[in-house]
Amino acid sequence: MKKNRIFIIALCACILLAGCSEPHHNSNLTMEEIMLTEINDPLCAPGGDNNIEKATSVTITKSKETTAKKMNAVKRSKAFIDDYTHKYYYNTLTDTQKAYYRYCFNKKRYSINGPEPNYSSTDKDIAYYAFQRENPHLRLYPTQYQIDNELTSMTPKKRNKILKVAKEIADKASEYDRTFDKIKVIHDELRDLIKYESYKEMETAFLEGEADCSGYADAFCVVCQLAGIDCIVVWGTAHNGAMTADHAWNMVKIDDDWYNVDVCWDDVRLFTHTYFLRTDKAFSSNHTVKMPISCPKATKRYPVDQYGNEAA
Repeated sequence: MKKNRIFIIALCACILLAGCSEPHHNSNLTMEEIMLTEINDPLCAPGGDNNIEKATSVTITKSKETTAKKMNAVKRSKAFIDDYTHKYYYNTLTDTQKAYYRYCFNKKRYSINGPEPNYSSTDKDIAYYAFQRENPHLRLYPTQYQIDNELTSMTPKKRNKILKVAKEIADKASEYDRTFDKIKVIHDELRDLIKYESYKEMETAFLEGEADCSGYADAFCVVCQLAGIDCIVVWGTAHNGAMTADHAWNMVKIDDDWYNVDVCWDDVRLFTHTYFLRTDKAFSSNHTVKMPISCPKATKRYPVDQYGNEAA
């Protein structure tokens, strides 16, 4: 009897410990099975904060009707944030570079293990650069199969807090129908939330309200994608009249056209919309793109003034 009690206690302890560990996906799972186990992931959970605080896996033993509803909800919420096939940079790559991009994505997001493809260093560098510039949310998902050493201190609890703030802004933007209105809400919310601070990145933008230019750009990209808006991060240099320095900003897509957005500069320049939905020509006087990959062209002027008001 005593041995049985000891065995039961040990078994319960193992179950509790297993429940506290990071979710790990078997490399043999299909993408649909992976999506099902991610249903309560705070990044994917549709509509509410109830799922943010407690991210747990669900068993695949629900009724067909319930499972189908959850699958549809997950697919909708993952359409932009975790479906790289529609993302701009991915679609500029060669087949080899796309393969390495997919390897990086699956390893970072789903902890899918596998041998690293034997491609040229040039193809790997370009693919990984593209991967980083349109998937900043994956900075929050370090795994035992790390392919870089970013955010090694990230914990599930900390990640959930960050995503809770991001989802709240995305949900507020999603109350509007037009893409313009959604982008404006996200721009203004982040501009009001964050103040500029050197060497502060995306996680501190959401948790402490401080970030450098890359933190602004990554945060804006994450929230836009959560709201179903195509968005990428652009890297280059910026000249403020006194000096030139490395700088990051964003590009967003409205209908079939791309536009430049620089939340950081709109913030430090007294809460304006001077760098909101602008063309490449408008940005060219002080922003210069410097990347090993191409970004979309922003040639069409959006009718919006420096205060964010649409022209009649």
